[in-house]
Amino acid sequence: MRLDIDSSISSISVKEINMKKLFQYVYKNGPVSKQELSINLDLSFPTVNQYLKKFEEIGAIIQYGTFQSTGGRKAAAYICNSSHAYSIGVYITRLFYIITIINLIGEQIFSRKYIKTFEATEDYGEEMNNDINEVIVSSKIDICKIKGIGFSIPGILKNDDENIVVQFAPSLPYKNWSFDIISKYCNFPFIVDNDANLGGFCEAWEDNFKNSFAYIHIAGGVGGTIIIDGKTFLGNNNIIAEFGHMIVEPHGNTCNCGRNGCLETYISTRVLSDNLNISLETFFEELNNNKEYRKIFEDYLDFLCIGISNIRLILGLDVVVAGEITEYLIPYEDLIQKKLSQIDILDSDKYFRFSKIKRENASSRGAALRVIESYLDQI
Repeated sequence: MRLDIDSSISSISVKEINMKKLFQYVYKNGPVSKQELSINLDLSFPTVNQYLKKFEEIGAIIQYGTFQSTGGRKAAAYICNSSHAYSIGVYITRLFYIITIINLIGEQIFSRKYIKTFEATEDYGEEMNNDINEVIVSSKIDICKIKGIGFSIPGILKNDDENIVVQFAPSLPYKNWSFDIISKYCNFPFIVDNDANLGGFCEAWEDNFKNSFAYIHIAGGVGGTIIIDGKTFLGNNNIIAEFGHMIVEPHGNTCNCGRNGCLETYISTRVLSDNLNISLETFFEELNNNKEYRKIFEDYLDFLCIGISNIRLILGLDVVVAGEITEYLIPYEDLIQKKLSQIDILDSDKYFRFSKIKRENASSRGAALRVIESYLDQI
């Protein structure tokens, strides 16, 4: 990960800056040798030794065997210690929440879905945090190594100095509720962000923060985010990349946002589950043998492709499809591409793909990764 240094910040010493650069280099490139660190960071060999010793003392960097000899003494190999730190991500939805734990290098240690209907009550927040604490105990992770919790919310957030308010979350049956109902029971530092932002961040992490793309997250609601050169594009206000609320059918279905014809009402998972009073699994299990389901799915794919095409036309970016629906759509990738080719007579390139995280926990994993990123910036 790149470390941006502001030369105007005089309070940060050269030593601290160089130590961060060394840690970031080992984190991204390990296993590495002392010689590689010295050459690529322009640091003397004694300085590299000194910094490595300090990181070894706190358990952040460890020796990981040796490199093959080129004739002399074998050089020691160094990597970041994956068990030095952990973080937790929680993805909150209308009908369930997912708790995910990752280690320092982003490896998933634990992930589980908990079936629980969302309520903007303290009982809900207390139960969630009890589940988090039970997971920590069962995972046998040293509580001192947990650097924080990231919470993922399918809605628009307002942050002020005293509180975080979820102003609007169409897929949840509440508006303007205080996140304090959850945070007051949290025993760790925490962050809160939109689920699509965090899913997009997770995708950018997998790309090593190098690429640009539009990310559409499809679950009980439909959201999105825009990644430019690995960074989330925030726009001029808090409402951006709400792909689910672009109107694709004038005077169409009524959306939870209060408008009519929003894309969300045609491609959210509810179209294939809640609206039919069945589960997603049941829909796709019965799809091939059910004429009604096949017609519903054909219409679903038509609107999905309209949405993907519109995003491409407006932004000119590749489009990543993610969220709970992803694992069910993968077998239909060629059909989706065929429909897009028929729509996009001006664009012959294949510009859509599925998220690299195919499971529905991309957002909880992204929330946990945001905590790790914050820790890496501070180490």
